[in-house]
Amino acid sequence: MKIKLNCKPKAQNMTKLEKIRKQLDSIDDNISKLLQKRAKLLIDVKNIKEKEGIKIKDSKREEFILGKMENNFEKQIFKKILSESRKLQSSKKPKASLQKPYKM
Repeated sequence: MKIKLNCKPKAQNMTKLEKIRKQLDSIDDNISKLLQKRAKLLIDVKNIKEKEGIKIKDSKREEFILGKMENNFEKQIFKKILSESRKLQSSKKPKASLQKPYKM
């Protein structure tokens, strides 16, 4: 008796993998563009907070943002985004932090 395994050939799996990775690349590009927009807006936020004497860390705002996350995966990513956002707002030269790295 022969057992028939339900396996697709590697070429088909690789094609499927490549398609999924292409979709992920597109999503990553969109995330990157949105993070760049977010960072530029943070410079405006920094200027307003400095002008009005408001602390950089706003715990209530951060709790609100994290409360909108649907799962731990999103929450952990947003914790990092908020942490980096505070660093950017604390920077003496925030625009320099947004410069593209040198490519070799």
